[in-house]
Amino acid sequence: MGAIVIRRCVVGAFGVGLVIAVGSPAFAAPYPAPPALPPSVSAGTTVQGESVTFTAGGFTPNTTVTVLDNGVPVGTATADANGVFVLAVTVANCGANSLTATGVGDNGPVSVSAAVQGVCTNPASTGTSATAGPATATALPRTGNSLAVPGAIAGTALIVLGGTAIVVSRRRREDQQA
Repeated sequence: MGAIVIRRCVVGAFGVGLVIAVGSPAFAAPYPAPPALPPSVSAGTTVQGESVTFTAGGFTPNTTVTVLDNGVPVGTATADANGVFVLAVTVANCGANSLTATGVGDNGPVSVSAAVQGVCTNPASTGTSATAGPATATALPRTGNSLAVPGAIAGTALIVLGGTAIVVSRRRREDQQA
């Protein structure tokens, strides 16, 4: 009777240890694609002839993005691995400047715009004011479990303990039969 109880305990401990040690890791559901980086300029207002940094996302990685200032081409940039481009653009006009980036996205043509106000050194020049806000960055959530290593150690210890209990119970049984 006692040997049966010990055997059941050993088998149960072995099973629990096996589940803990060999248990498969949890798989996270795929995250939705991050939103494209909205268009932004480093300064909403700048002196005519100065540069601003124009940044936007949503383009196919490693493709060429063409930038226009009020419809006039001012440069090209290559989208990085995340589909984001960065280009220094010289503000050529006094007043409102509409920076437009055109290129290819995952679902076809992409066109994004940001506004910058060119301030003239000549007081006779005027224009309307428009600004674009800075881009915001978001961090990816941390996934995973910090209990994997302690769980594996505990599972291994249970397996060793279960194996030891089996060996001890067999030796006792052999000693009783002899």
